[in-house]
Amino acid sequence: MFKLSRVSNVSVLTLLLVAVPLGVFGLASASAETGTKTQVEAIESLSVPEQREIWIEVANNIRGEVAYHCCLEDACWYCIQKTPGHGEGAKCECLQDVLNAENPCGECIGEIMEGHGLPALKPYFAAAIAEKVGMQHLETLEKIIEDMYPE
Repeated sequence: MFKLSRVSNVSVLTLLLVAVPLGVFGLASASAETGTKTQVEAIESLSVPEQREIWIEVANNIRGEVAYHCCLEDACWYCIQKTPGHGEGAKCECLQDVLNAENPCGECIGEIMEGHGLPALKPYFAAAIAEKVGMQHLETLEKIIEDMYPE
């Protein structure tokens, strides 16, 4: 099996999020003339489970390094992905959004609805989600949140 040399988390993440999809279009084959494998080619040569392991390791490392202000028990990944630089300077403001009755990111909404939000934020979840989906759903959301976050 081909092992990747140790590179920064942001570099690997950038490869996974940007370069690997571009490799499908032949942009990763620029090193064919030199006979050396690029990091993109190295990742593409791995099995899907091996690529997944790399992705999870990168995600966990960035989550640990980035200062989060997330409303979930385990910080969301969406906010890193949408930040320019894919992890470089990433931030999450979902906690503040929930406290301000504003919708958090889509991943946080889904995770909150599955019961993975910070329990202390229970009183704020329904209003924050209703801000996105419509206040006519507030009562239903309050019932769902009550079921997902029992005392």
